Amino acid sequence: VYVDKNSTNPQPPYSSWETAAKNHRDAFAYLGEGMTMIISDGSYIGKSGTTYTLPRNSTVRSLNGPGTVMITNNGNNNGHVFSLANYGATIEGLDMLSGHTEGGTFDMTAKATVTNCVIRDISSSWKPFLVSAGTVVDCVFKNCAFGSSTDGLLITATGSAIIDRCRFVNNKKVATTDTIRGVVYVCDGGTVRNSIFLGNTLPACSAIYVGANGHAENCTVVKNASGVTKGTYGDAAAVYAADATASIVNVLAVANVDSTGFGVINTAAASGAESCFTTCRAVDSIDDVGVAFADPANGDYTLKAKSDCVD
Repeated sequence: VYVDKNSTNPQPPYSSWETAAKNHRDAFAYLGEGMTMIISDGSYIGKSGTTYTLPRNSTVRSLNGPGTVMITNNGNNNGHVFSLANYGATIEGLDMLSGHTEGGTFDMTAKATVTNCVIRDISSSWKPFLVSAGTVVDCVFKNCAFGSSTDGLLITATGSAIIDRCRFVNNKKVATTDTIRGVVYVCDGGTVRNSIFLGNTLPACSAIYVGANGHAENCTVVKNASGVTKGTYGDAAAVYAADATASIVNVLAVANVDSTGFGVINTAAASGAESCFTTCRAVDSIDDVGVAFADPANGDYTLKAKSDCVD
């Protein structure tokens, strides 16, 4: 199924570029199980009140990769542009923006995949991204501002969900209430790994909140800031272990600012939580002798091979 906003001869079932749909709204009616929708460059707006559910083993992707296609939901009541509730569904190479005051751009309840996408500039009062299965990989979440949530600011990952090789940059909570569990909240089997958290600001825990049976592995947490009062769900400018069954391995926290006085890496809420941390390190400066970033002057905080927490 093909989509091109400049199509001059849209004809169902939109099976070629010559007959491409002018928008993804029309094309979704013809996206069946195992099929792929390819979207050409441009901005596309969904129908108000409609979430587009990907069929089993189907893919929605851009023609030319992230930065070329923007999908907005235009006031969807539940805030989601896409639903990945079917096994094998994939979203690839899209920029996504929620146009509603309540929510993110996708929810994922099946073993599906969101890959190589940019989720940005969302200003919302509620409902972050809920991922209870599947994988979010090689995605960027940036410049988002949520007003209220009792879970993760951007992602709550549970079950078999994996958040891998993602970047979370300059996100914040605009309300002063402290009922928040980090930018990413992992629990009940959820995992965040190989990801970078940079410049996020929350009233309490500002980056990774690891609950019971949650996992954080090989993450770099740089220049995040927590607020000025102790949060309902715990405080730390970088990483918070909320339960003795949490697992936090090889996490490097650099130049984070903790205004709460409860620690850059905090285990205070859970008896025995100190044992949750393995080969982790917190330092005050990006110039620390043990830290080697690829190109911090230009915002690349990927660790070089010989940095601490690499080998």
